[in-house]
Amino acid sequence: MRGTDIDAIIFGGYMTIFLTIIGVPIFIFTVISLCIAATNFILIFSDIFTGNKFFRYQYGNKRKELQYRNRYNIPAINYIFSFFTLTALMGIIGKIFDIDSVLIAYSISICVYPVILNIGMYRKTGKIEQGAYFRNLLKNHKKFLQLSFLPLAFLITIIGFLFASMDKIEGLTGWTMSIENLSKIIESIYDMESADVDSHFFQHSLKLLLIIYIFSVPLQVIAYFCNQVSEYIFECGKGYKAYFIQIWNGFKCILKQAWEKKNRQGDGAKNNGEF
Repeated sequence: MRGTDIDAIIFGGYMTIFLTIIGVPIFIFTVISLCIAATNFILIFSDIFTGNKFFRYQYGNKRKELQYRNRYNIPAINYIFSFFTLTALMGIIGKIFDIDSVLIAYSISICVYPVILNIGMYRKTGKIEQGAYFRNLLKNHKKFLQLSFLPLAFLITIIGFLFASMDKIEGLTGWTMSIENLSKIIESIYDMESADVDSHFFQHSLKLLLIIYIFSVPLQVIAYFCNQVSEYIFECGKGYKAYFIQIWNGFKCILKQAWEKKNRQGDGAKNNGEF
């Protein structure tokens, strides 16, 4: 056996160990994050009904220092690793509304998820530090969502550039953009073979992480919109609140007058009958 072959075997062994060391933590981190995101959503949903009365969000440690719980401070976990929660919501929504379409159930789920998250976050933290803490949470979520869109924007830019320049590349003049061609590209990436089982495990860990991220992208788009709406309502909603209160008071006044008028007419008819 030549020296170059021995060096190649040694290098391959080191690469196997290296990929295993990286792949295993990625897989463990992904599974744990999925479980944490699902648990957080259950707590967030309960926050809508309990507010900050039970299991207060801020608490004092042994040194009597004020600290806060973390379920609203980790938007990356709550949004990217929402796979378990979204699939559960899809099943519940499909069963309640008798929806057979997976796409429709998914579309409803990604709209329900951020609404519940923002309402629960407001109910739990809206009165902490006179609303300043809730406002900072909204900014934290907004910054993450903007950051999370960068890889997707980069990918879309690259794909757009490739499609725009296809007719200028020799041998690709007949290539056209279609769903079939895009699916072939995705399948070719997913079916890439590895030199050994360990690197295969590393690839599958990355693929799992990529699939979870792609699955959460539409949710993140809706969440960004909900975040902006929540921020606007929290900062500028006092005028609208006063406006709707005036309308409601006027509506109650009209109903009260109509009810009193009806009672007076009834009393008058009763008195005339007695007379």
